[in-house]
Amino acid sequence: MKNGRFALWTAAAAVVTVVYAAPLPARAIDLDETTSTLKEWVQTERIISRERADWEVERSTLRDLIAVYADELEQLEEMITRAEEDTTAVDARRAELTDRLDGLREVQSVLRDQITAEEARVRELVRYFPEPLRKELQPLINRLPRPGREVEMGLSQRMQNVVGILTQADNFNRTVTIETELRETDAGSIAVTTMYFGLGIAYFIDGSGQHAGYGVPAADDWSWTSDPEYTPVVQQLFNVYRRNVLATYVNTPIETTDIQR
Repeated sequence: MKNGRFALWTAAAAVVTVVYAAPLPARAIDLDETTSTLKEWVQTERIISRERADWEVERSTLRDLIAVYADELEQLEEMITRAEEDTTAVDARRAELTDRLDGLREVQSVLRDQITAEEARVRELVRYFPEPLRKELQPLINRLPRPGREVEMGLSQRMQNVVGILTQADNFNRTVTIETELRETDAGSIAVTTMYFGLGIAYFIDGSGQHAGYGVPAADDWSWTSDPEYTPVVQQLFNVYRRNVLATYVNTPIETTDIQR
């Protein structure tokens, strides 16, 4: 990585040197070539900034691990270069260093397989997220690589994306969330207020109190049950949450034992 950046900076410096080394006749100035050079310079700056940002935001464990591998790769490349200059032991030394380099590449392959497995697991978990959470996470969900397609993001970006989804899902699961939504009932589509107890269960009621019920996780969309007999219990839940009444235990008659698949 450091050699790559050094090469980019050297190339950029060479361009600047060529441009400013000696004045050129006015007829020798090529606007397209100058524009192309500036675009390459901007692209070089963007690549350097993106790479630096990726390493800074990556979780410390993965960052330290990759940093160790990057340093060792750099040392191996330098040692290979010196070994090539030493004609007396180049073959034996190169074989040794190649074996070590293959080992590091194998570790990188293992990391890639682990991240790919985590991405598949997250894609499956997202199917059971409630709609408000899915909407909030949609930008991160869209960045999950699709199976069978070429992955353009680096390992650090992919890991950061997985961690971001799981972190926000965990935060949602630890809190009570109130959302205003449209719910399909026997009377048609009505506006309701929904109280999500994390990722486990949710209760809803409309403004008139005539429609109330609960929802549980299910694949691709939660399963919702509406029944007027749930109105008193759900209304009491909202009253306690809003502190309209003294805090008390609310005995809900609803239980869920398994996720509907």
